[in-house]
Amino acid sequence: MASHKLPKGSTPAHGAAHRAAHRQEGRRAFLKKLGLATGGTAMLGGVPVTALGLSPLQALSAGIGERVLVVVRLSGGNDGLNTVIPTNQYSQYANARPTLAIPPSASWQLSDAYAMPDFMSPAQSFWEEESMRIVHNVGYDVQNLSHFRSTDIWESASDSDVQDASGWLGRLVSAQNPDIFVNPPEVPAAIQIGGAGSLVFNNADQVNLAFSVVDPAQLEEIAASGVVYDPLAVNDCYAGEQLSFLRSITNANYKYAAVIPPYYEASQTQADYSGSLGQQLRVVARLIKGNLGTKLYMVDIGGFDTHADQEGTHADRLHQVARELRAFFDDLGYTGHDQDVLAVTVSEFGRRIEENGSEGTDHGAASNLMLFGPGLNGSGFVGQGPDLNDVDQVGNLRSYIDFRQVYATLLEQWLCLDPALVDDVLGASFERLDLGINCETVGITPIPALDIEAEVRYGGYGEYVLHYALPASGNMEITFFNPLGQQLATVFQGYQTAGTQQVVYRAPSRIPAGQYYVRFAFQGRTVTKQLAVIR
Repeated sequence: MASHKLPKGSTPAHGAAHRAAHRQEGRRAFLKKLGLATGGTAMLGGVPVTALGLSPLQALSAGIGERVLVVVRLSGGNDGLNTVIPTNQYSQYANARPTLAIPPSASWQLSDAYAMPDFMSPAQSFWEEESMRIVHNVGYDVQNLSHFRSTDIWESASDSDVQDASGWLGRLVSAQNPDIFVNPPEVPAAIQIGGAGSLVFNNADQVNLAFSVVDPAQLEEIAASGVVYDPLAVNDCYAGEQLSFLRSITNANYKYAAVIPPYYEASQTQADYSGSLGQQLRVVARLIKGNLGTKLYMVDIGGFDTHADQEGTHADRLHQVARELRAFFDDLGYTGHDQDVLAVTVSEFGRRIEENGSEGTDHGAASNLMLFGPGLNGSGFVGQGPDLNDVDQVGNLRSYIDFRQVYATLLEQWLCLDPALVDDVLGASFERLDLGINCETVGITPIPALDIEAEVRYGGYGEYVLHYALPASGNMEITFFNPLGQQLATVFQGYQTAGTQQVVYRAPSRIPAGQYYVRFAFQGRTVTKQLAVIR
């Protein structure tokens, strides 16, 4: 087992350091929301929505059939020991938590070794109906105790000592359709509800593939006209050009707002939801029941950073998770869609074994995650349970299962993606787990991206130098697109020999500064690069 060393410069996040970290993340979230093309929120049924504009991926559209994956993020670091109580080590557990330990009388048994607190009683029906699995001790080697760095690690699926700004889902999108910016799909293949863009959806260029809508009025206007702002209704001057460009970017981000509402209206809510998480899941259920065709959803519930007064807060949050997921699957069950939906909880880390002096628990390492859905082959446990005596050098539970093993298993055995593609997206091959799921369809081999190295450089005086290397001789076409994916010009078209090539392009003087795209097409395959027009 690999050792878990505290990374250099990292300390348990509490006190002044903890507050400073939160201020830093607040600034980062604010900066994210400033980017018109890189994230934001929409409103659908009174719930903020962010949709990821995926391409019509062969692996997603043909590989998974009707199956849907819903990721429920427990933001803040969920306390796994008070989620799944180790009754086989109860004395040690209770001694470590004199005020927070949940007594046997306030829990229900999962097995001879584990129990769940009564506040999660809505989940008991899942367990009894053979539609719930618990994965023990999930995490990664060399735990980082920062919320934000650990979240980035989970979202990028990188090693803890690797800074990767791309997300595992963003890499999947890029691998399957490198032409996504200029050939967008008709419907979103993934939707995030309840927050701004996420690192999960970043591609290799750190572009968050999301669109944003501010409020229901804008959503209604988009559904009626297809745009929010008229990019041509501006003054004929430099400022007008800049305003037109910004309006064009904004309109592009609303692409799916006109697509989603008909599917939402084609279904109805048939269960009682409450709270923020419930409202998010209510929208997801209506889109699934309306047959939108989106396969990936992410919802979020915060409040799991329980450094103080954990007892009431943690009970409330986990009760919401259990209650709203019960309503969600009951809702889907009225139309039979529940059989094709799997929900999985994730959180950036667990909590420490011992409670602190504020009747809470500080940042820990390994924790459990849960899967829900009738598609599971029975209820049960996955992996070795927590050992309160097997701790790292700072006293936190060790992880026995790498979180990327869960990702790999979900992608291959629930979404039915080609195993080689899964390994490529995650950057390595991770042992698959027995999560109680299987894929009965044949894996889909991804269409390879164009095998060239391409780079766009600004050469000065309005000229852009396009460098690329061709693996063979053949016909090359290079085209220039605006932020809406509309072709503005053909940069080059003709036969070229194998090897290094260079084309100089001068962008039209009439277009404003901003982010554009250059598409290289060679022998039926394409790759798209960004081009920042400078004025």
